[in-house]
Amino acid sequence: MFEVNHPGAVDNAIKSFFELIETNDRIKQAYGDAVLDVFSHELILKPKETVETVCAFLGVACSEDYLSQAEKILYGKPSATRNTVVWTEDQKDRVLNEMQKYSFLRSFRFNEY
Repeated sequence: MFEVNHPGAVDNAIKSFFELIETNDRIKQAYGDAVLDVFSHELILKPKETVETVCAFLGVACSEDYLSQAEKILYGKPSATRNTVVWTEDQKDRVLNEMQKYSFLRSFRFNEY
């Protein structure tokens, strides 16, 4: 497997990621239950159930045919690009520590979806 070893780029990506997460957190705080968390790995691993949840949240009907088509299009294995990048232990620790600040990220682990 090809791996990218560019610590500065990883540092920049971490910074950008958590800037976006901070924005998401402010939106969630402002709008509360009007925000639905949809995780990409769930959409890929369980597309039918996830799309059904989104439809229910939006209050729209989803036919069984629509759900089946979504499942055919989306089902697969999530990519884990983090495995193609060389991470320092400091970077891993920083990400894991930052994630703990946000309730919607606390269930994530570095080597899991």
